[in-house]
Amino acid sequence: MDRVDLLEDGGLVILDYKTGECSPADWVGPRPDEPQLPIYAVTADSPVAGLFFGRLKTGKVGFRGLAESEGLVPGVKVAKNGPPLRETIEDWRAVLNQLGDDFREGRAAVDPKDRRLSCRHCTFPTLCRINEAEQFPDDSGSADRGSEGDNG
Repeated sequence: MDRVDLLEDGGLVILDYKTGECSPADWVGPRPDEPQLPIYAVTADSPVAGLFFGRLKTGKVGFRGLAESEGLVPGVKVAKNGPPLRETIEDWRAVLNQLGDDFREGRAAVDPKDRRLSCRHCTFPTLCRINEAEQFPDDSGSADRGSEGDNG
């Protein structure tokens, strides 16, 4: 963590400074693109009141993130249509636990989150199993695999 502030009520404000592009949208979904701050939030010893990127990009300095209440950092408002931060952190806990379980159990399905981004810089196309996974999407005995019960 780049910075952690302890509030008078015992809550934490966690900051991660970034010089490039960053967005709390990268924390969303079953496979978050940037899980670093959600990991900090779910493993914190105290309740988290705010979780922010401190953006240090020339001409675009400021904060982006999620807050439990107004005024924790300049320019970040509490989302009126979203769940409270504590609920979001519990959702992250479930997602991150699932990802950890998958890793621990050796689940390594060929399943790029965004093929355009995942495959753009790949230097091993001849070893790639993505095309194979698309050709044989399941084990249902599709016509591409031939007739298994035919003797000949």
